[in-house]
Amino acid sequence: MKTPKEISRDILHYILPKNCFGDYLFGLYSFVIANEYYPSMKYPRRFMEHMLRMKRSGELYDPLRQMTSDKYRLKQFVAATVGARYSAETYQLLRTEEDVESLSLTAFPCVIKPTHGSSDVVIVRSAADAIDRKSIARWLKIDLYRQYREANYRYLRPAVMVEQMIGDGNGSVAKDYKVYCIDGAPKFIQVDTDRLTNHVRNYYNTDWEHLPFTAEDCLIGPVERRPAALDEMQQVARRLAAYFPGYVRVDLLYSGREIKITELDHSTANCKMRPRPIEYDDMIGALFADPQRRLRPVTAQPAADDVLAGEACGGPAVAMPRLAGVRLRP
Repeated sequence: MKTPKEISRDILHYILPKNCFGDYLFGLYSFVIANEYYPSMKYPRRFMEHMLRMKRSGELYDPLRQMTSDKYRLKQFVAATVGARYSAETYQLLRTEEDVESLSLTAFPCVIKPTHGSSDVVIVRSAADAIDRKSIARWLKIDLYRQYREANYRYLRPAVMVEQMIGDGNGSVAKDYKVYCIDGAPKFIQVDTDRLTNHVRNYYNTDWEHLPFTAEDCLIGPVERRPAALDEMQQVARRLAAYFPGYVRVDLLYSGREIKITELDHSTANCKMRPRPIEYDDMIGALFADPQRRLRPVTAQPAADDVLAGEACGGPAVAMPRLAGVRLRP
């Protein structure tokens, strides 16, 4: 049964016009519900206020943002901008339910994912693995604009892509790096590890100083070594981000040997990401006003009590000293 908030969201989605103003009003409602405060659009201060302002501007209807939101079409942009070697090989592209039903895999390991969606993925390690074709066929009905008014997905043609799996050499998927860019320049980097099993997340500035904040209740993991290809990651992200005014996030996998671009994100968390401690939300927001500003770690003051880091993101609950509300994993 839907909650009153979900019912209100569905009603608004139905009655609001399908244009950038209607998208903004729907985003404004979702923002207030998720962030629990009313945003300033005239003088945006925090990260998600800038995301909402970009939604109001109509920037997400830019044809290049639309094209690069499609994970298959993105590979064409990557090839033309930084080279085809930065994209995983595509094995098959499925457009219809009949294509899914007749799917025959010949290369392993591989991943199956919608080109017009977010987060959904199936890993197939061998011919012996069962494939849930009904679930995969349902991906063809995904419409993120209809669900969440994410305008950069509005005109995408649904498809399912089978592509090369980028592994870490130990049978797992390579680490996921997300380079946040503002005005064409990398500003900070998110690293997700063991996303499908024991998910932890860390943030770093461009000098690889650890930024001890979290978002979406994800647990913070052990600080990682600086990746050997960090400079190359940032160079590639910078070249791609140069085509997008304001904000874009460049997502990639790094196996320790090669870099593969997986996604360009044009509206992070659909304006509902909540960096905590709150100081980091303000600091990220300040990057939009001052291109020369850089993120630096905030000196955290230990609280008198401890916090139980719950099972968000799939990890076990552990008790750790609390640093201004940050959830940690040892």
